[in-house]
Amino acid sequence: MTGPLDYNPSKWNHLATRMAQGMGSPFFSYTSSNNHVFYRLDTLSLPLKDDFSTHRFMRYEPWFYAPPLDTIRTTVRVEPAPQQWPFQYTGSPSYTYVLNQGNQIDSFLNVPHKIIQFNDSLDPFAVKDTLLVWAYSPFRIVYDTGTLSIDTIPQLPEGLISADTTDTIRIYFPNGDGSVWIENQTYINNTMAVNPPTVGVVTFDGTDEFGNPYDFSGSAYGRCDRLSSKPINLQYPASDSLYLSFWVQPQGRGYAPAAQDSLILEFKDPEQGKWHHIWSAPGDSNRAFRIVHIPITNPRFLKKGFQFRWVNYANQSGNQDHWNLDYVYLARFRSHADTIHDDVAFVSVQPHFLREYTAMPWTQVTMPDIEQKWVNQISNLGSQARAISYGFDILDQNNGVFNAYPANYNPSALDTSVIGPYANSGYSTYSRWSNPDFTYDFALGGFFPLQDSATFKIKHYLTQLNNDALLANDTVEVVQPFHNYFAYDDGTAEVAAWLGVPGYMAMKFNNNFADTLYGISIYFSPVKENNLSRNIDLHVWRNLDDDPLYTEKVRIGVSPLDQNARRIYQNNGFTTYILEQPLPLTSGPFYIGWLQNQIFKVNIGFDRNNDASQHCFYRIGQSWETLDIPGAPMMRPMVANDFNLDQLSNPTQAPETPLLVYPNPAQDKFTLVSPADWSSAILLDATGRELCRYPSNGDLRQTFSLPNTAIGTYLLKVNLSEGGFSVQRLLVQP
Repeated sequence: MTGPLDYNPSKWNHLATRMAQGMGSPFFSYTSSNNHVFYRLDTLSLPLKDDFSTHRFMRYEPWFYAPPLDTIRTTVRVEPAPQQWPFQYTGSPSYTYVLNQGNQIDSFLNVPHKIIQFNDSLDPFAVKDTLLVWAYSPFRIVYDTGTLSIDTIPQLPEGLISADTTDTIRIYFPNGDGSVWIENQTYINNTMAVNPPTVGVVTFDGTDEFGNPYDFSGSAYGRCDRLSSKPINLQYPASDSLYLSFWVQPQGRGYAPAAQDSLILEFKDPEQGKWHHIWSAPGDSNRAFRIVHIPITNPRFLKKGFQFRWVNYANQSGNQDHWNLDYVYLARFRSHADTIHDDVAFVSVQPHFLREYTAMPWTQVTMPDIEQKWVNQISNLGSQARAISYGFDILDQNNGVFNAYPANYNPSALDTSVIGPYANSGYSTYSRWSNPDFTYDFALGGFFPLQDSATFKIKHYLTQLNNDALLANDTVEVVQPFHNYFAYDDGTAEVAAWLGVPGYMAMKFNNNFADTLYGISIYFSPVKENNLSRNIDLHVWRNLDDDPLYTEKVRIGVSPLDQNARRIYQNNGFTTYILEQPLPLTSGPFYIGWLQNQIFKVNIGFDRNNDASQHCFYRIGQSWETLDIPGAPMMRPMVANDFNLDQLSNPTQAPETPLLVYPNPAQDKFTLVSPADWSSAILLDATGRELCRYPSNGDLRQTFSLPNTAIGTYLLKVNLSEGGFSVQRLLVQP
């Protein structure tokens, strides 16, 4: 887990993902290009518990699964099979007429047939509809001068089927990843909530899984995020006292949902395939988390295939109207008074080990930049005091531990004490846990000065000396990057900041050594106004009272064809602009920012968990003012000579092996540039089907021709010679 947690950014082009209304099906489906692809869901068993301290959302990358099976399914079948094909039928009962020995007419009702349709959009093998028909007969009874007889007067059948029909579908099967949730629209994080039960919550707002508004009209209102469980085996009697509980908080560190907004809970009847409203809460301002208990007693839900989901109603035009959800627990033999969890857990940990910044360029970091005291929050959710031990490990690029607490610190290697219940004592105040020392000297250890980009990992862990209800929240990992940028923010925009009038905004940074500014990154947070077509003027200053050192007009909405700018299409994804000319900077302070000369809002992400307001300035008149709102605008200067658009670092993740694929979008060919030896590259469509395989000739830069592919989004999977792989999205256009 990182801080903030991953939001599954590698879900690439799964915009068409949807849950269809089915009959308790074990399948999840989506339609992409010309393929119908299904993910078979594993049915969950009780107890079910998730506090969102780890990522338990279902993934949809094709390479995450074994190759899909091409399966033949029946789409239309006639039962019983007719005596001959094609089968002509009528919706009205038909008869067979014969003359008996007395020259009288006997009539016999024809055997009815069922035309069964198997085109359910969720379960490819479930019956969607059944039509009762009879074999068509051209005979009918007529009267001729008062005498009953059989005549053959031509009539048209009501339908014709040439044969039972089938098609081929592709099915991915579960891989035992422990996932619980189907959709990825909500946002798992460590930053949006105020005093959650444990580390990690899931947040509902007005943006989808990629951080894009559901509707950018500004006034659109309706259903937004959805969080649905996988099917659950709930075949238990009501006497088993089944309860679903969860913790909920409006607003948190974000925006309060309005009075007309709401968060609702729905249960699914697996036999009827219908969702039923169970619980809801109206919008409200920030308050402490409260626990909600829902008994499950209705027989319609006590079946295999039961599901539950939350949906929020909100403004659909941006990152606002927030709800935080935590500690979901579904089990038997519970009661409404069951509010105690025998669980000792992290609530938060120090997200970085720098004194002022959250990230620094590797060319700038020195020992005085390192913070030597950390802040942790640890909670005991139970009713009894618990004996536990705390420690942390610092890992290098190769995951080797080079510093450990408390082993490398006095007074002992086993730091054990007692933590009281949160209800009585609050978070732990034992200083060796809540404020542990970090006195490692990177310079003496041979790390500083860094010779290249580096990423360190901090692993905090609790050792339980008693049984613990949930072990996942006993370990928290955070990443400390030293790459090519300065940052005050943690990568998560709880709210947005803006200038509603023409003016300037600027952020102050400080170079320990002379360096070169190559680019500027900004997170433009989507809130109500769609300003992607707007322009701003980037500025760089040595001193805010002097003329800028550099100016450049840029567009907020970056075109995919722009070779000098890149927008990361994910929640909290930054937009990075490469300067037209790299700007040398001496040691000391410098400022980056922009000028907007029109009356519109440039909504910039604002991190409420880190206060850099003393370094943020704005000017809407003749003089500069300091920001008086605690927080950190999400602006970052990009320095160091390893900078390129395809190596944009995220402060919450260790960078993967960077690849460069250009031009992107491509037409008939593309060039692959890899920093490491690779063996083969595979072009995949959106379903994971291999379209073309490119072998390496040993060069790190190679150009390839595209096969005759349709316009759309594809994936290039590059297998690295030393093991592992990297994936890049490739757009194809005319």
